[in-house]
Amino acid sequence: MPEAHAHPRTQQFPPPLAAEKAAIILATIGLLGYSGIYLYYLWRATRDHRRLPYAQFRLTFLYLRMHARHGTFIMGFMLITIAIVQLIEIDSCWTYIALQFGSVPTQVAFTMLVVIFAILLKPRKRDLGHTLEDWSHEVAWTEEERDEVLADRARQLASSTEFEESEFLPLPGLPTLHMPEVTGQLLSLVAVDEAEQHVPRVAMLCFETMIKLFYFCRLAYRVGTDVPISVEHGLSLFPGMVGQEVVEEVLTDTRAFLAWGPGTLVVSFRGTATRKNIITDIKIWKVAHQPRRRNKLGRTLLVHLGFYRAWRHNGFSERLLARVSELAGPGGEAEGPDGPPRVLFTGHSLGGALAVLAAGDLARAAPALAPRLSVYTFGAPRVGNGPFVQEFLTLVPDCWAMVNDQDPVPRIPKGWFHNAGNPVLLNPRGDLIIRPSEFDVISINTSGGVAAHHMLGAYALSTYAVMKEQFGEDKGLPGGDAGVVTLASHFDVMETLTLSVVENKVQDSSASAAVLTTPPSQAEVQRGGKKGVAVATREVPKVEADALERQVDAKEGSAAGSGSLTDVELGLELQPSTSPQPGP
Repeated sequence: MPEAHAHPRTQQFPPPLAAEKAAIILATIGLLGYSGIYLYYLWRATRDHRRLPYAQFRLTFLYLRMHARHGTFIMGFMLITIAIVQLIEIDSCWTYIALQFGSVPTQVAFTMLVVIFAILLKPRKRDLGHTLEDWSHEVAWTEEERDEVLADRARQLASSTEFEESEFLPLPGLPTLHMPEVTGQLLSLVAVDEAEQHVPRVAMLCFETMIKLFYFCRLAYRVGTDVPISVEHGLSLFPGMVGQEVVEEVLTDTRAFLAWGPGTLVVSFRGTATRKNIITDIKIWKVAHQPRRRNKLGRTLLVHLGFYRAWRHNGFSERLLARVSELAGPGGEAEGPDGPPRVLFTGHSLGGALAVLAAGDLARAAPALAPRLSVYTFGAPRVGNGPFVQEFLTLVPDCWAMVNDQDPVPRIPKGWFHNAGNPVLLNPRGDLIIRPSEFDVISINTSGGVAAHHMLGAYALSTYAVMKEQFGEDKGLPGGDAGVVTLASHFDVMETLTLSVVENKVQDSSASAAVLTTPPSQAEVQRGGKKGVAVATREVPKVEADALERQVDAKEGSAAGSGSLTDVELGLELQPSTSPQPGP
């Protein structure tokens, strides 16, 4: 056969030159060295950030965790590619091609990563929308502070020159209260006090309300059982609260505990406690929410079949809502001096899902009560699809879904289910993250979930850790120390959290260093505690500053025999405290 017709595979390609081989080796060594330095500083930054408050360093946390997720993947993929290339014969055709063109995809990948980071983190011009967004991430430590801040925000919005017709529309995902139907009303108003009634009020998380409703979640589990609990303490959390009642449905074993007094009505649903409740949980297919309806895009509002049947079965929803309307209506026992009472729905796990369904139905059935509705759930699963959640948040914007660290229940059911409520993430390291973004959630969920984090006792410990960190050097929020001191002067925080023994009873070793120190002095409170932020101008009485310390000392010194928190509920082994009983 003539040489001109030789098979193409017999053709020889010039091997890389010696200089090219040396350059390749040096580049590989440099890349390995850079990778080592990159991973070292990534580990060091991750370690340092564990001592910082997530809320104040949100962008750096996000930047760091995006590097941890994507940067390490790109770096590892590139190193594996180089290693594979080196295993192939250096004089072969494929090695030659890889060495000549293989760096291009790597450079493109790194360039795209830098561009994405630059776009996400670039500065933006601040406007009213950014102000509303910032407000939605703040926390009020007491109910008085919440009312004062919301009133002040209404005055600021009413006097803002940025208010245009478009600003009255709710921002995507932003909780707002009292949205006016006629946006042009503001233009004809002159007095700021008069204009306050026609501007949106941004919903605000209240730490005091959250702790109080946590105790009512305990009551929903324990009332009517042999497990001891003080119903009187729960009633004492709200002024004048004396009435109580249990509404049950035997066929589905659904229970709601009601408590009321002038100006306040609390409805707490029990979570999964029996075999019937488990059957309710596993019916994860969807059913149309009644009355059947669609949103503007033609999508039907769908909800979890098990939760919805537990709520509606055998007229349970009608009986409960009728009782709530009777108590909260004109002349009812819960009616306040200024009109309808504040109606608070709460629940843990399955109880949280039922609280969402109940609050939504009440807001539709009794529009006069809708502005007074608030919902706080603990570890609640996903209830419905996107259209249902959007309608629910429009009706009940003051809804907060507490999620403890790696609690897996709020992540299920999968598929087209969505979480109802504004998420609030807390953990035993003392972080409090209000309304995290999708990037935050993705970066924070570092595991498939830890079942122990779903226990109510775990929520109590994380709540306690958040309070302790307000007196620390690193994670305290502006005004947090003064807020916790004031909160502790209102009621017995430790008894409300049902934590009888707290010293060294944390969920993981990372939280063991978060020891509650002595509350700040009066001078520290006035200048912002140890953080140098002006957070309070009033003089804090010494008796108020010492309130929290006395509560903790009393609880740590008491014997574990009080039994306010059982090992089963906490999910941990608690050892009795050996501290002596403090003096008077």
